[in-house]
Amino acid sequence: PGFSAPVEQAQTSFKALLMANSYPGRIGMIDLGIKSPGDMAPALYALALSLFDTDTSLWIEPNWEAANEGALSKPIKFHCNCPLVTETLAADMAVAKSDDLPDLARAFNLGTDEYPDRSATLFIQVPALEGGLKTRWTGPGIKDQIFATIAGLDADFWDQRNLACSAFPLGLDIVFCCGDHILALPRSTKVEEM
Repeated sequence: PGFSAPVEQAQTSFKALLMANSYPGRIGMIDLGIKSPGDMAPALYALALSLFDTDTSLWIEPNWEAANEGALSKPIKFHCNCPLVTETLAADMAVAKSDDLPDLARAFNLGTDEYPDRSATLFIQVPALEGGLKTRWTGPGIKDQIFATIAGLDADFWDQRNLACSAFPLGLDIVFCCGDHILALPRSTKVEEM
């Protein structure tokens, strides 16, 4: 199943994402009561149904897809008709679990000087948005600083992310998802491990 009220639910999801990107590090919610495929978080599925379309190439982490016996890509492909790609560098959008991520600085399109907006957006499903390594975030949308403790990320995740975003405006925009909750990390945000 997809959205029962596609226009309203897509608008609600998109507004939640806009708010999350406007206030990096703050946990937002997308509670639409939808059933998501496999073990995908409902918030992540709602964002997929809202954002992915025929012009959006999508990469789904192969091990996660295999563990769900193809159940992740089929409904997204059916509802969004987005082209699926097997190479990370060809993806406009990428979906993965935190425990099986490729090297962020090398695997994904970071944009070009002429078109930094053509970089990939990465949606990462995590076990919890709190309880992990403490990080300090600064930058646009953050008054002074904010602390985030996203669980389930490898020890070198933050080094890879910071390297991927070191040539701003090039870089990756990341959205962390867990259950009905999201937390955005735009490329403009500086992150320091504590």
